[in-house]
Amino acid sequence: MNSMSKQTQTILLVIVAGLVAYQVRDFLPSDMTFGLFEAKENEKANLEKKLKASDKKLKEAVKLGKELVILERKSLPSDTVIASSRYRDWLLRLLKYTEFKSPKVDSSNPVKRKGGVKSIAFSVSGSGTLDQLTNFMFEFYRADFLHMIRSIGLNPNKTNNQIDIRISIDTLVLPKARKSGPLKEGVAERLASLDLKDYASIANRNLFGGGSEMDDVYLTKLTAIPSVDGVREAWFTVQSTDKLRKIRVEEPLEVGTFKGKVLEINEKDVIIESNGERWLVSLGENLDEAYAIPPEF
Repeated sequence: MNSMSKQTQTILLVIVAGLVAYQVRDFLPSDMTFGLFEAKENEKANLEKKLKASDKKLKEAVKLGKELVILERKSLPSDTVIASSRYRDWLLRLLKYTEFKSPKVDSSNPVKRKGGVKSIAFSVSGSGTLDQLTNFMFEFYRADFLHMIRSIGLNPNKTNNQIDIRISIDTLVLPKARKSGPLKEGVAERLASLDLKDYASIANRNLFGGGSEMDDVYLTKLTAIPSVDGVREAWFTVQSTDKLRKIRVEEPLEVGTFKGKVLEINEKDVIIESNGERWLVSLGENLDEAYAIPPEF
């Protein structure tokens, strides 16, 4: 009896009570008998309603539990030091496989999110062709990790067909994922096709040509952060015209298709707000190389 669930015990008690009431009905006035049975029927209906609600919640909990187990398998190891190292190695192998030139991978410190989840941001840079970038993107989204590309900066080289590439990536670490070990490289189902040949047309597009001038957002660099009359200024050089833009905090910055406002000017970098997001540009970087700042910062 002890192993019997409380819900089962409750139902049995209702049944026993009904049988007892049935046996004594002849000894009770008819109106009292009717009242007893009506009360028992209402109690039974309420119990059935509660059982259905509990069963629904149980099914939802089981479903969420199964989904969480799947996500934990895709997560980077819960030890963030190991997670950062393993994922960085995986990115470097991917850059080598896609034959990027001068590949470089940097990572930030883990950021705490709700529910014990942590995120680690990575920055990938190098140079290559549009075909190599397409290959990189294909392999990236084919990998079944909890990761996403937040932004991509492309700066075409004027002397050859190479493109300077900068990619910002966010990854997630779930608290109950395995603590260490190698990354489990499964195949994701997010791609429309798992055949690289189906994406060959992307590399044939002339993204920076078409008879029009290149967007100045790719050719505008943060070249200096001087202090003028005790106030810091951000100096941006538009390389297509050699025009110098001197911007102070709260002043707008509009270059090519980019529209934003300077929020902070630090010693070696500038924070710009555009379309509700904040972007970090360091000295010597072009606007298209700006790093998206997570909302938590």
